Amino acid sequence: MVDTFGLKKIWVKPFEKFGSPTVGNDFWKNVSEAENTSGWRELGDVFQDSATLSEDEQSKETFRSETSARKITIYGKTGDLSIDLELMSPDLDLMALYFGGTITTDSNGKKTWKRPANFSAKPFAIMIMPENGLMLKCPQVAIAPRLGMDYTETGVFKVPLKISLIDEVTFTEDTASPIFSE
Repeated sequence: MVDTFGLKKIWVKPFEKFGSPTVGNDFWKNVSEAENTSGWRELGDVFQDSATLSEDEQSKETFRSETSARKITIYGKTGDLSIDLELMSPDLDLMALYFGGTITTDSNGKKTWKRPANFSAKPFAIMIMPENGLMLKCPQVAIAPRLGMDYTETGVFKVPLKISLIDEVTFTEDTASPIFSE
C-alpha cells in the first residue's frame, strides 16, 4: 500500500493547440535527458493547501416505464478529472504563459505584461509529484487561469488555476523520475 500526500513539484510543458500530437502516454520515460527536459518548466509556487484533485460524478441516465415500476439506469462516461489550485505571486513570465499576451521590457529592464482582453484555456502536459506516494502524469491538460487579490496587509496576489485533465491519466509509484533531478 502506498500513502499519497503533500505536493512537492508540478511540471508543465506547453503546446501550441489542443488535439495535435502532443506527447505519448509514456512521455516521462527517459529517452534522452535533453529530449525529456526540453520545454518542461515548473508550474509556479502553489499556495499552501490550495491544490485539490477531484472527479465529477459518472454520468447516468434513468429511463422509467409509464405502465409499471420498471426503470433502467445506464451509466455513461466517467466524470471529468480536474485539479484546482492557486499560484502564489507569479511573475510576469508565468502570467503570459497561462493567460497569453505580450511582455515588453523598458530601457531600465523593467517588464510590463499586457493581458489580452479575450483568452481561453491553454494546452499543456503535466506531471505532479507528491511529497510521498503516487505521481500523476497526463499528456494533455487544459489550464484556465483567473486573477485574484485581497488588497490588504496580509493579502497575497493569487492566480487560481483550473486544470482539466483531458487525456488518459497515469498514476505511478515511481516518483524518482530521472528526467528532473534536484
